[in-house]
Order: sequence, then C-alpha cells, then structure tokens
Amino acid sequence: MAGRRAAALREPRRSADSYLDFVQGLDEAALTAVLRARPDVLEDPPRGVGELVRRLGDADSMLAAVNDLDRDGLLLCDAVMMLGPPVPLDRLVMLLGGSRDGIRAALRPVTRRALLWESDGVVHAFEPFRRLWDDEVAVWHPAAELIPAIAVTDLRRAARGLVPGARVTSSTTWERSARVVGELMADPDGVAAAVQRLPRPARDLLAELVRDPTGLMTGDEPDDALGTGAFGTNGFDGGARGRLPAGSNREETAGILVESGLLLLVGGEIEVPREVVTVLWAADPEVRLTGPPSLGPAGADRADETFAAGIQAAAGHALRSVAALLAEAERAPLAALKKGGIGTRERARLARTLALAEDELPLWIDVAHAAGLLAREEGGYAPTGEYPGWRGSDVGRRWAVLALAWFLLDQSPTHREIDSGRDQPPPLPLASGAGRVRRTLLTTASPGRSLAAAGSHLEWFLPLHGYDRPQLANKRQAAVREAELLGVAAEDTVSDLGVAVCEVLAAAPLDPTGQMRAHQYGFPTPTLAGFVTEALGPLVDELARRCGPALPGDASTMILQSDLTATVAGQPNHAIARLLADAAVSESRGAAGMWRFTSASIRGALDVGWSAQELLDELRAGAAHEVPQGLEYLVADVARRHGHIRARAVRAAVVADEATINEILATRALRSLDLRRLAPTVAACGADAENVAERLRAAGMAPVVEDEHGTVVIRGRPGGPPASGRDAAAGAASERGSAGSAGSTGESGTWAAPADVARRILANRAGAGDAARADPRVVRQLGRLNPRLTLAERQLLAAALDHGEIVTIIYRDRFERRTSRLIAPVELLGGRLDSWCHLREARREFAVARIEGVTPG
Repeated sequence: MAGRRAAALREPRRSADSYLDFVQGLDEAALTAVLRARPDVLEDPPRGVGELVRRLGDADSMLAAVNDLDRDGLLLCDAVMMLGPPVPLDRLVMLLGGSRDGIRAALRPVTRRALLWESDGVVHAFEPFRRLWDDEVAVWHPAAELIPAIAVTDLRRAARGLVPGARVTSSTTWERSARVVGELMADPDGVAAAVQRLPRPARDLLAELVRDPTGLMTGDEPDDALGTGAFGTNGFDGGARGRLPAGSNREETAGILVESGLLLLVGGEIEVPREVVTVLWAADPEVRLTGPPSLGPAGADRADETFAAGIQAAAGHALRSVAALLAEAERAPLAALKKGGIGTRERARLARTLALAEDELPLWIDVAHAAGLLAREEGGYAPTGEYPGWRGSDVGRRWAVLALAWFLLDQSPTHREIDSGRDQPPPLPLASGAGRVRRTLLTTASPGRSLAAAGSHLEWFLPLHGYDRPQLANKRQAAVREAELLGVAAEDTVSDLGVAVCEVLAAAPLDPTGQMRAHQYGFPTPTLAGFVTEALGPLVDELARRCGPALPGDASTMILQSDLTATVAGQPNHAIARLLADAAVSESRGAAGMWRFTSASIRGALDVGWSAQELLDELRAGAAHEVPQGLEYLVADVARRHGHIRARAVRAAVVADEATINEILATRALRSLDLRRLAPTVAACGADAENVAERLRAAGMAPVVEDEHGTVVIRGRPGGPPASGRDAAAGAASERGSAGSAGSTGESGTWAAPADVARRILANRAGAGDAARADPRVVRQLGRLNPRLTLAERQLLAAALDHGEIVTIIYRDRFERRTSRLIAPVELLGGRLDSWCHLREARREFAVARIEGVTPG
C-alpha cells in the first residue's frame, strides 16, 4: 500500500478544465447549494456568471468557506494542493486510502463551496483558491520557494546530506548547490531514500513534525523541536518555521535532520519542505480519510414527560427574564459605560432588582440586543420600537425571536472574550468563533445524538475553530449552559425546541449568519427583529408554529396575596404581563413567577400613564380572587400623592420689568406664542428663544437673545466672514453623513435568497461567456494559438476583443512565473495579445500560448 501511495506522487499532471465551465455547467439546484454555502456572495447579489466568479474568487470569501470545512474536507484540500491540481481520483485514493466513493464524499462539501470540483475522474482546483492555499493556508512550502532564501553554506550542507558522495565542497557555488538540492527534492524516490538513511530517532522526530499536514492538531502546543506550535495550529498559518530550542533534549536529533538536508535552514530558522512532508505523509498509515465519527445516543428521551416539563420551565424562565429586563429598561434606561455596554455594577443592580442570577444577565442582555429589542440611546440602554410588538405577540413567536437571535450570535454571552486586552461588556459585539462552535455542536447533536459525544469530536466537524483545548472546552460548556437556559437542551440532549431551531434554519431560503453579523457590526440590516419580519418572517412563523405547543401557555390569571405579591403559573398573557411590568417588581424565577407591588412600582405605573382606577380595574380583571384590601389602599395612597409637585417644560423665558411683561401678555399679535407668567417679571412658552425674539421684534420691541447662562448671543451679520475651515468641514461632513444615512437603505448591502439569485444567473448565463457575440474566426484563431484553452475560454477572450471588455487571465511569463492579470484586450497581433493591463496601468503584450485560463473580469 505504501508503494502505491508513493507512486501517486510521481504520476504526471493533466491539464485543468476551466472553472468557468464548471460554474456554467451547474444546474439550478447545484448553483443554489453553492450560494447557500457561500452566503457572503449574496450581499449585493451577482447578476451573471462573470460577476459570480469574481465574488467566489475573493480571498476573504474563500477563507470563510475553508473555515467551516470538516477534517476530511481539509485533508482532501491539502492532498490536492500538495500533489498539484488537477489530480486524478485514483492518485488521491492511493494517497488517502479508501475508495473513489470515499474521496467523492469528502469532496462534496468542498465542491459545494466552489473550491474544488471533479470532472471525468479528475479533481480540479479554482486557481485563486490554489494561490490562496499556498499563500495563506498551507503550512509547508515547496523547496523551490525556500531555496532562494538559503545561505550558500547551508545549501552546501543540505546538498551533502541529501546526496551522499556528491561533489559539494567549500568552493561549490550557490547555483550548483541549489541545483543539487532542487533536483533531489523534485524526486520523491530520492527524498524517500534520504528519509530511510536517517537513524530511527531522527526518522521518528521527522514523522512527528509532519504527522498533521492540514494543521488539524488541536490542544496544547506540541513539545516539538521547533518550539513554535506551528504544527498544531487551529487556523491559518504562514508556514511551519521556527528555531531550535536551546537545551532541548531533542536538539541533537533535530540537528541530524538539518545535516541530512531534510530540514532546511532559511534565514536562521528551520523549515520542513513540502516535498519531505508529502513523502512522509504518503507512508504514514494514520493519514486517511476517516468519515464522520460515530456518536452515541442522546442522554434523555425527548418524549419523556419530566424532560419536556423541564424544557418548558426553562423556556418560560427565558421569556420572563428578557421581559423583566426590558420592562426595567422601559422604566429607566439601563446605565451605559462611556465605551458602551452595561458594566458589572449595573448588572449587579439588575440582578438584585429582577431576582436573576448575575452570571445569566449577559445572556439576556446580548439576546435582547441581538433581537433588536434593546438598544443604546442618549440616556442608556432602552427598549426599541420593536419591543411593544414583540411583547404583544404570542408565546411561540416571542421565544422564536429570542432563540434565533441567540443561535446566530457570534460571541458566547456567558463566556465573552477579551478584545485587545480589554473586557467587552454586553451587549457590545465581538468578533468570535464561539458562535460557530455553538451552531456546529447543536446541529451535530440535534438528530438524537449525545451533546457530550458531539463536543468530544467537535474537532473533526470544525477543525479550524481557532481555540486551544482549554478555550474550546470553555466555549462548549458555555454553549451547553446557554442552551439549557433557553430550553434548547437538557440532560445531554437537544430538545424538540432545539431540533426545530436547527431544522428550520437548515431549510431557510438563505443563510442568516452573514445578515446577523451585518446587524451586529452596524451594516444596513438595522435590527434582527426588522430583518425577521422581512426576509426571515416565514422562518420565524414556522419556528413559532413548531415550538408553540411545547412552550408554557400564557397564563390568564394571577393570584394576589395580602403581602402585596402576585404569583402567575406559567407565562403571563399580554394584559397581565403589561400590568406587572408597569406596576410590580419581579422577585422569583422558575415555573411560577412572583412579583411584588411597592410604592415605587405603583408610582412608576402612574408615571407611564396609568390612573388609579385603571390599575384597580386591571387587577380585578386578571386576578383569580378578590384584590386584597392592602393593595387597594396602596394604590389609592400613592395616587393621592402623585403629581403634588409638578415640573413644567419650557423652551424660552422672557425676562423684563413687570410693566413690559404685562404689555407683552396683552399684545394680540403675540397670543399664539402661548406665553404664561411665571413671576411678575418672567413669562415662558414652548417656542425657542430665537423664534420668540423674532416675534417680539415684529411687534415693535427690541429684545436680545441670551443662552442658558444669561450671556447675550451675538448673531452673525449677513454676508459676513465665512465660517472657519473647521466649521466648514464639519458642515460638509454633516451633509455627507445625512446623505449617507438616507442612502443606507438602497441597493448596497441588500441580500437575496440563493434560489432567486441562481435563477437570475442562469437566465443570464449567456452573458458570462457571451458566446453568441464572439467572432467564430477569432475563436478558431485563438484555438490554433493555444489549444489548451477550452471553447468557453476562447469565446470569452474573443468577445472581449470584439467589444473592448475586461477579462482575467492566468498567465505564465517567460520566467515560468504564474500571475493573474486583469486586462482589456485591444488587438490580436500574430500570436500576441495587445492589451491594457490594469495591474501595470499600461499597455502590455501577452503571448496567447502562455495564457492558462480566462475568466470574466
């Protein structure tokens, strides 16, 4: 088997099919799947195949797609890139084991992300993805890239180690030494022979260093001879390079590897060439596609009545907690820190006031904010305009909005990261991988699997999670605890509510993760609640329909006690919830909620517009028994004293002697100002001071305007000196800001369902290559000059020539360097293409025979 795998390294490459052919060949279902897997492409949706290809080739978009691949998908990408695409399936079978079907199963999610694809038994790679992998993802680099940076003495040593008996002395030139090392590294059999010559400890250390070519190892930094942890990275790394640790007990063994030429010294640091890794990888029986791990069954039966009752109680507690938090914010905005967020002191006060666990509060704050129900205003954090509609909706929809907001959050509310060395209090958003951990964990366990088992194998399902082992354990624990608080999970089991969330979102017409992130970071989606009522409205309706029967019903009665408390079993209906939110203080958690009426809470109800009679009528209507006499006395007593002191709002006060004030109040032309005497020499009204002064001047008087400190305001003369440069710039910026706000709801930043975008692209399929517009004579001429180009590529290039359009070419220059150029072809001169090169911003000629691929510009 090892011989077959080694033979796979020596087989010649076949020419690649065009990525444009691949994309153009997708049917509606396959193209929709690609768009679902790459949701960032749907922002400002592409209108044709050419624009889609440009979006799919964006580096950030491709990195985001790679981030969500499972272990086998990453392993397959690394194998294709190390062998060099295109790669026949049989070569991958020899290298990774299994069968063609196993390779295709691992390839399926990668193809769905439009990174690799199979055509006639050969796996191809999107050229921008290949370059991205080499530049950003690959841990090991080819020897050809390392050799130019190696000093001549180190090259001579590597050459002597790789080729015993080679005539390499202290006088051998750098060029000859480089040629010896390069030729040996290009020969897999020669590298394998060099590995076999190593003593067993050195061979074992080398195998240890390269055991994980995809960078999938997780956990603590390995105690390797390089000492950098580069071989245990969870994310993208620029290379497996490091320094030998002084005093390491393996330093001598690592020195043998350097002397053998299998570790190269590059600028004083050591690096493992990709060719060495590939040979060792081919011989390593542990490097195999494994398929998804087997997970044990869930720890509890979801149909069990006790389990269902616990889930119902948790969901009811979540609803009451968020409702109590928003009701408290409605009475008075929650204090905000200068940098934003709700600090520990305010959270401690809220925990005492609302009788909630202080470590739970960040969850309810983050969820309420993410759902668009809580936002920062001038005085602090207060309910938004979406809050009354949410509060008045049925229990299923209320819970669905909260569950959706939590599920899509990037951060972990109960285990927030430190951002740039500073604590980020809720509800400030965080760039975090905790949301991906949460979603992967729940979706993996939701089909009746154990949450603990899914968590223990999370590194297979989400290898690029970005955390070390202790951090990942914390994120898993936080996800499970938050799920339990919301009723999404309990007893090592995802509940029916959690299964509904995962299934409804999996069937969504578009992936809302990108839109949620846009909401968090201030992009055009203003609030999740607003987003839900538009694009995701049907999903929330479906989630509410499925979850409603499993949630605690709205209680229609409350029990009023003589100790001025009220108890409600279950979730109170809208009328009772509104009454208790305005006139009482929450005191307990659990299946039955308890509220207490106090003088301050009754006064708060009167402040927001209740009358004493309305309060008593609502109490009688919602109570299971008579209203206790003590509560009636409390309401009456607070109402009697309410309003004894009045604070009147005024915008302008007119100050003069008493006779002048009398004259002003008696002037008919000034009656519409509605001036009221506050003192013999003071009258006030609701109009601003400038308006009052203008009206007094029109009546023949000569007022001056003062500011709030009594200083006379001097008005600028018409035609006077212009505002200072700073003032003028501020005004211009203000105008630009207003214009930007007005335009923020335009097409920029809009999202569309993948199926709709796919249909539109397919309807405009001809526009991508525009074969109908291409001159067939030019197409045939291009085919003679470069028969490796596909028909679609030749048609695209011919159409660009005919109509002066822009295309992207993959070009290999005379130094054999491959580059990507954005060009506007002007004329075909013999075998050369006279074009405007946007990279060089100048006219350039490109040999048609050296063009390796053409895509729309």
